[in-house]
Amino acid sequence: DPEAFSLADGERASDAVRRCSAEIQQAIADDVASQAVTMSQARMPGDGVLAMALGEYLVHAWDLATATGRAYEPPADAVVPAHEFLLGMVAPEYRGPDSGFFDEEVPVPEDASDFDRLLGFAGRDPNA
Repeated sequence: DPEAFSLADGERASDAVRRCSAEIQQAIADDVASQAVTMSQARMPGDGVLAMALGEYLVHAWDLATATGRAYEPPADAVVPAHEFLLGMVAPEYRGPDSGFFDEEVPVPEDASDFDRLLGFAGRDPNA
């Protein structure tokens, strides 16, 4: 929902992404991964929050690249932790058109890359 996110006056979307990236880098430097973090009234391990943010960046970067006709290949060492987190987090009630979170999983071939597996699990067709 584009209306759910608003930029500060005069801020460009690319600036907001850079700002969020800097905040994540600072959280890593502050060792947030070893701490519990409150996310939307729920306590989560910091490493889980970071993995969730990583998954968001990887999948939505692919969305943007695909929508604009660009190639996107994330760092290989980022894909598996993001996928492993989603595997443990995405319950069936978080899937489908009415959930607001994930589409149904898209099957990928057995020999698919780690990134294609992540995309398929996140409800994207890697071949789109």
